[in-house]
Amino acid sequence: MKSKKEIEMNFSRALSQAEELENLSKELNQMATEHIRGALKMLMFNWQGDNSKLFIEKGEVLTKEMIETADDIIKVAKNITTTANIVYNAETAAMQLGL
Repeated sequence: MKSKKEIEMNFSRALSQAEELENLSKELNQMATEHIRGALKMLMFNWQGDNSKLFIEKGEVLTKEMIETADDIIKVAKNITTTANIVYNAETAAMQLGL
């Protein structure tokens, strides 16, 4: 059986990892929406031709995929938080019952 300290440490570690994932998601989303889209807009104004259109289209696809990945990372972080809460409550209850 786990001690109260072990249960709390595991819970804290899970929440910390979820927070790291949320921060990563925010950074990825910001990179896609601000940096890459900004660079693509500058390219549209400064580079004309067939190749520029293809490059910008691929850049937009990349941006969309990055935003979707950031959304998926947030979902994982929320699942970790939910699971950590469930496990914490279950382990705490088991410890109180002496199981």
